[in-house]
Amino acid sequence: MFAALLAAVSLAREPASPPLPLKLTLETRLRYENLSEDTAAGMSQPTSDDYVLRRALVGLDWAIDGNLRVLGQLGFHDAVGQKGPLTATEESGTDIQQAFVEYRHRTLSLRAGRQEMPLGAQRLISRRDGPNIRQSFDAVRVTIGGLSGFVGHPVRIGHKAFDDATNRYQTFYGLYAAFKVPSLTGMQADLYALRLERKAVRFGAVTADEDRTSLGARLSGAHEAFDYDVEAVIQGGTFGFQTIKAHYVSANLGYTLTGDKAPRIALKFDQASGDDGKGRLKTFNPLFPRGSYFDEAGRIGPANLVRLGSTLTLKPHRTVTLTIGADGLWRDRVLDALYRQPNLPVPATAGKGGQYTGAQAFIGATWQVTPDLSLATHLSHLNISSRLNGIGIADSRYIGVWLGWHR
Repeated sequence: MFAALLAAVSLAREPASPPLPLKLTLETRLRYENLSEDTAAGMSQPTSDDYVLRRALVGLDWAIDGNLRVLGQLGFHDAVGQKGPLTATEESGTDIQQAFVEYRHRTLSLRAGRQEMPLGAQRLISRRDGPNIRQSFDAVRVTIGGLSGFVGHPVRIGHKAFDDATNRYQTFYGLYAAFKVPSLTGMQADLYALRLERKAVRFGAVTADEDRTSLGARLSGAHEAFDYDVEAVIQGGTFGFQTIKAHYVSANLGYTLTGDKAPRIALKFDQASGDDGKGRLKTFNPLFPRGSYFDEAGRIGPANLVRLGSTLTLKPHRTVTLTIGADGLWRDRVLDALYRQPNLPVPATAGKGGQYTGAQAFIGATWQVTPDLSLATHLSHLNISSRLNGIGIADSRYIGVWLGWHR
């Protein structure tokens, strides 16, 4: 027995075998969702819809040598049991999720092809992991150290197999820099300039071409028990004959208490400008935001919005994270509409219902069962103001449970 133990220790100390040049990647997610609405003006009875979203990603990652890499990844996405209409990000036949060639040399990286491109806190450019289908771009991206430059088009999602295509009606390019601030320990700064050009898009009752530039800065980090993530964006450009003048500000300030359970208390503030009907288009465009912007349900989007909230995060076990929170919600401008994720105006809300939108409360938990397997749940209730109830916007409840696995 002692000899067997020595043999096991000897094997454990042997150097690991070099990584294989060709690696199979697998990722699956099952996500159950239930969204129910109470009655409001114009509704005869409450509504409820529950369904399962299924995602499977299969890829081959080939490291040809120390510098050259090729990745191909297929995605399968569908929705089971949904009663209402499907959105573009819920169901698609088997299609190409990513397919790119990448060359690396020291701090230089050049990547060309279909790719996911999350940057920073993913407020404007995200992987969009909350919805069933992630965000991809057909793009060329060059990275030197902490500076990235890219140009490309978002992918237009089709409903059949292998019909996702480059969206030639939208062109997206920009520069994004992320670096440590030398004089301040633990602080990172992000600076970026982004340009989105879209043809024949709609704001309110007007359809026109949109050319929008976003200039932004983000500071994030931690100092002792405090942590922070602050970001500001200004937008300019043109929409048809109108000038664009929009902005967005976000702050997430946290404090972690001492102790085994390490509770974290956070205050959150977001303000996304809305249109005031005075000639310039002031509705903020979140570009390609993460799907779960304020909560997993995605009922309120980051446009024409003021959000003030707080969260309490607990670690009852090293593998379990529990989050409890509440938000107050207002419209930035009553003349503009209420918006759903990602940037969809709710019909008949512009100029109606008052500035106060409502309040939401939520609780979520994540259990990291193994390094490859996780289980999460999220429950929330959105209480809409009585004035918005009066024009047909109902209170709603959301229940979500999802199981994710990858290797």
